[in-house]
Amino acid sequence: MDETVDYPKDVKTLRPLELHYFRVPRERWEVMLARARQMGADAISTVVPWSWHELHEDVFDLTGMTHATRDVTDFLETCQLMGFPVILGVGPYLGAGLLGGGLPGWLLSDHPEIRSLGPDSQPRRDPVSGSALPSAEHPTFLKHLERWYRELSSALAGWSWPDGPVVALRVAHPSPLESEPPDVEAPVRWDYNPHVVEVQWPVWLRQGYDGVEALNTAWGTDYHSVSEAEFPRQFEAPGSTQRLDDATRFVAHASDHARQTYMRLLHEAGWAVPILTDRSATPVTHLAQVDPDPPQVGAGVRWAMDAPVRGDGSPRRRFWALKAAALEMEAGFKAVAGGTLVTAAESGRFRLPRPAGNYGMYRLLLSGETVEADGRKRGDTLYLDYLAADELGETDMCIILDDPSAPLTGFLREYLVSLLMGRVSQLQRAGAMCQALAETLSGTPPPPSKEGPPTPQPDSQDLAVAEQVLAEAHRAAHRAADSIGQLERLAGEVRGDLTPAAPALPDASAFSARELERLSPVRDACAGVVPLLKEVTEAIQTACQLGESEAQGLTLQAYQAVLEEVGATTREAEATLTDALARLRADLAAGALPPVAWTLQNWLTRTLQSLAGAA
Repeated sequence: MDETVDYPKDVKTLRPLELHYFRVPRERWEVMLARARQMGADAISTVVPWSWHELHEDVFDLTGMTHATRDVTDFLETCQLMGFPVILGVGPYLGAGLLGGGLPGWLLSDHPEIRSLGPDSQPRRDPVSGSALPSAEHPTFLKHLERWYRELSSALAGWSWPDGPVVALRVAHPSPLESEPPDVEAPVRWDYNPHVVEVQWPVWLRQGYDGVEALNTAWGTDYHSVSEAEFPRQFEAPGSTQRLDDATRFVAHASDHARQTYMRLLHEAGWAVPILTDRSATPVTHLAQVDPDPPQVGAGVRWAMDAPVRGDGSPRRRFWALKAAALEMEAGFKAVAGGTLVTAAESGRFRLPRPAGNYGMYRLLLSGETVEADGRKRGDTLYLDYLAADELGETDMCIILDDPSAPLTGFLREYLVSLLMGRVSQLQRAGAMCQALAETLSGTPPPPSKEGPPTPQPDSQDLAVAEQVLAEAHRAAHRAADSIGQLERLAGEVRGDLTPAAPALPDASAFSARELERLSPVRDACAGVVPLLKEVTEAIQTACQLGESEAQGLTLQAYQAVLEEVGATTREAEATLTDALARLRADLAAGALPPVAWTLQNWLTRTLQSLAGAA
């Protein structure tokens, strides 16, 4: 991790957007983070669903072994690379349209004694998904929560600021109890789990009253022991309100105590960043519209349908309105160090003060590409013709630079550097996948066994028959593999275990020497692409590391040059890998390779997806 991460702002002054990594395919993380930057966000808020990462009791995945979108560490690394501090919601109750608010279904099923109960002794349920909710501080619930927090912290606490991007955590009550009662004589909607009403309630009363006599005086009762004081199950008649008032104050106390308990568990597990409660968390906007949700996570098949960005990364109309508000733009434009920024949802003409000197006007597309913008000058006024979209794509904003050759500074530099670093993330991922595939196919198949009698050499007729039988066997194996694959995909969708971070590559021993020879074009293509991607990645990083001095720095021309280099390199790499993929598919279709080679096709396809995002 980079030890130079510096987020000078106070956590509560950040402008975060909510982006749920588990709801977005891994290949779109960088695009979504770029959209967050383009909307004016300077931080990312996300939640870590317990239910998504503890698949079964004591079976955890926070690194993407079973599903790419379980790799929280990869998400944090990508956020850090793109310059985003992160606020992590660690629950245990998250809401967010999740089944049970993000609490594991198996936990409530295996341990029914921890369920939060209503006055009728029936389980209280999440208002969105209808799943049962736990009692906030039941000992069994806290035992499992402590184990989850330890596992979570073991994987993620090392990503805390200043070594990593995590600047704060958010905790929330698992069953948000209502401290304000509804109408008189309506059922009380508090938690009636026996641990609450038979253990926590009497303890709290003893702390508030100096003996049972004081309690009887306040309540007008005749108890022999505080333990006899039953928690109210319905509202009392007017004039007898002290017990109800005490119950209301107890509920508020219990809720706050639960949050303090969760915070203590997190501190003990190794976290040193600020921990916010659900009452003090920074307000956020859900960034991405996603349809459908992973089955094990979402309470429904849709999430954040009013979000400013769709699940594929394309913006909706309100994207620009939120962007203008986040960047505090007046009438669609904003002065920044070295120039002016202009953004709008529709094409039109902007009237701006004319910059002095040899200024330049540029149109920055949502893709990150730049082209020259059109405008006219009349006296002290500049008329900018703003084009919202054309065949080149949609406009992010127009940039008017006082001096196009001067190094970029401040907000604009940070903005463009973040977009460039998103490409670095995608190119590095594609390069790592190419390297892994090239190394796999460079292996040595196992030598033929020397044990037993010599194998008789078949004559030409026998050999022809054998090859025909083998070819049919290959075709049958392919048909079987395809059928099994369809069934596995269907079963995976039901389970929510869809696709690992990258399909596991087979060992070289899975192929014969002849098959490895047929796969040599794939090996050579991947090996040839690796240095190309490394070179362009280093070029981006060098440009981003240029200082802000007058003599040296990242200029808009340098930004444009780097993007052109990225485009040329990715096109070359895509052409090379696409040709290799076509050859591989032809061999698979002809039955010249064993079914395990389909994994290589999946691997190459995912590599090309990463390259496409960086182009």
